[in-house]
Amino acid sequence: MPLPLDKAHYADCYEIFDRAMASTRGVQRKFQDKESANIFRQRLHKARALDRELSRRVYQATTDHPLWGSSQYSVIVCRLIYDEKRDIWLCRLEKNEIDPSDIEDLEVVIESREKEQLLDDLNAITDWYGFIKAGKENVKLGRLSFEEVKGIAATFPPDCNFQEDWETDENNTVERRGE
Repeated sequence: MPLPLDKAHYADCYEIFDRAMASTRGVQRKFQDKESANIFRQRLHKARALDRELSRRVYQATTDHPLWGSSQYSVIVCRLIYDEKRDIWLCRLEKNEIDPSDIEDLEVVIESREKEQLLDDLNAITDWYGFIKAGKENVKLGRLSFEEVKGIAATFPPDCNFQEDWETDENNTVERRGE
């Protein structure tokens, strides 16, 4: 049987939508069985669809209005969840809002992973002069900073003189002391 098209049939749905909007994260309604919870969720979706249709009519002259064809309840997600401890079904209405701290710029994430890999690779070099050469190359290409390379150099034996061995000739190659 199709759901009614009259908004009055959905007063309970709008009431729970309003409570979810007013809460910090959302609300939930308890049901004894999955079928009842599912029917209620269908009614919630229909109530939201009717709200969108009403806003289309109200704002038809100004289609650029933010609520045209939309619903204030669009930020609410309806999920069915079984609570094993209480042996009940829940129709959970959660705000679908994003915490800005949960968003990462992919360039930053990728660069960070690439930098970690470069530092790991550099740290794995056991030959001092191979390390200096690789460090200089990474600094020259802007992949790593001088300070990052210098930090890893501190893990080599004390007789390795980073500052002295870092100096280069005009071809930007490392000159080994005593060669």
